[in-house]
Amino acid sequence: MDSKRKFSAGVLGLLLVSFFFLTCASFRPKPIFVSRNRPKISEKPFSSKKSPSPKSAQKTVRQEKEMGKPRTVEVKNKPLPARETESVSLRFRQKMMQAIDDYLGTPYKWGGEDSHGMDCSGFVKVIFEKAANKNLPHSVTKLARLGKAASRGDLKFGDLVFFRKSGNGQLFHVGIYLGNENFAHASTGEGVTISKLTERYYKARFAFARRMALK
Repeated sequence: MDSKRKFSAGVLGLLLVSFFFLTCASFRPKPIFVSRNRPKISEKPFSSKKSPSPKSAQKTVRQEKEMGKPRTVEVKNKPLPARETESVSLRFRQKMMQAIDDYLGTPYKWGGEDSHGMDCSGFVKVIFEKAANKNLPHSVTKLARLGKAASRGDLKFGDLVFFRKSGNGQLFHVGIYLGNENFAHASTGEGVTISKLTERYYKARFAFARRMALK
């Protein structure tokens, strides 16, 4: 009799334990399915517009021509304003710019007028000899007496620009105006170079300009 009770109690206990586990299992969250085959992510930024193929681009240009649409053309080399080119031939401009380019970087040398070294008036003398076959004096004060006066607001290519010392007002420097506020000269610090008339140093010391007779 005791053995039957013990058996019944054991069966009952086993049923209770099984019921407990089944009940707890029903409350567990279901696992989330994760695919191992992940989609590939493109490194390029997404764009909804596709670049046209060469054939489609040619077709578009052909259609625009047939429809009479004007095509824009980019102008890379814009000409200088007319006031800076009048009375100066294109050939002279080309020859002068080539001569200046040949001497750019030449060191400063007082009294010099060749590729080994030159001062400001020597530079002007050499450039005008090569570009215009003009024999100019190697002197700032003598150059200031040549040609005719040119106003600061109406400078043209090839004009000579002069500068005074800030103390006594004596002329001490000369250069060749190139347009757009640029002028070429032989600087004591940099040698033959191109500077701006609007730079503080040259703006404060600008004296006047002289226009040579050029063809």
